[in-house]
Amino acid sequence: MAADDMVILNMNPGWDHWLFVKTPPPFENIVRADSLIKMVSGKGTNVARVLNTLRFTHYRCISLIGGEVGSLIENDLAHEGILSQSFKVKDESRINFCVIREYDHNALQLFNEPGPILTSEEAAGYVGFVRKVLNQSPSSSLVISGSAARGLTARHLNELVGYAVADGHPVCADIGGEWLKNIVSFPISVLKVNREEFQLAFGIDMDSQIEVESFRQAHGIGTIIITDGGKGCIGWNSRGQIVKASVSDPPHSVGFTAGCGDSFLAGYLVACSRGLDFHGGLVYANACGIANTLSFGPASFTLSEVESCLPYVQVENQ
Repeated sequence: MAADDMVILNMNPGWDHWLFVKTPPPFENIVRADSLIKMVSGKGTNVARVLNTLRFTHYRCISLIGGEVGSLIENDLAHEGILSQSFKVKDESRINFCVIREYDHNALQLFNEPGPILTSEEAAGYVGFVRKVLNQSPSSSLVISGSAARGLTARHLNELVGYAVADGHPVCADIGGEWLKNIVSFPISVLKVNREEFQLAFGIDMDSQIEVESFRQAHGIGTIIITDGGKGCIGWNSRGQIVKASVSDPPHSVGFTAGCGDSFLAGYLVACSRGLDFHGGLVYANACGIANTLSFGPASFTLSEVESCLPYVQVENQ
């Protein structure tokens, strides 16, 4: 998939607080942080953040925000240089907390608020807002990453994807659950999904390569990429290629995996937009996923770190 622009759905962004604890606390129920990182989160945000890192700026992130927390998110997106348009709702956006034990590199506790609940009018309004943005960018692709705020349902997804496909916009999706089951009703351009989600939704394991290819053809999907954690991925494209990418001897990481899938997706989209072939796209995507594990914070790595990870990815035809 290649397009001049990307419209990225950012359907439930949050304002994250990452608390770092350097030494074991003296009291079991009292944990005092030594340092703090505050940053905007959400899968759509992460994709956009990586696009910026990879120096790709032909995108627009459509962020659904609400209340005072939504204003903080909006301000931080702008400060970070993420190209975002806000759709505002009445209910409050979410704040998330994570405690990182630096002394053993483990997350002590992770708290994710559920986020706002949209009224039926707000949900319909968001769909209409995205349609308007797509109309203003006839050559744009629609990127759907992650779950949505409560009130945005599979019916809204079907309406939006159906409109995009009918109007000639390539659709790239990285979603799970009921949304995943619904979106394959449309001939989308790229489906990126992890092994567990794909098997749960469709009862097909990624090692059943012929069965996955039959599924791809039956649903008119251009490319399917199934990731398998730190092991790599397998991809099936419209030219009949089946390519396996493996990761070997990766550099030392801090064990942080939140945002790896978003980083993978962004890397693949950028590679495609710059004319890399299927093999090259999967190498670049995996390198972005590896780079995400080198430090704490989702999608918080540098371009040089991505480039340093390229040699750790090997690809082969299946």
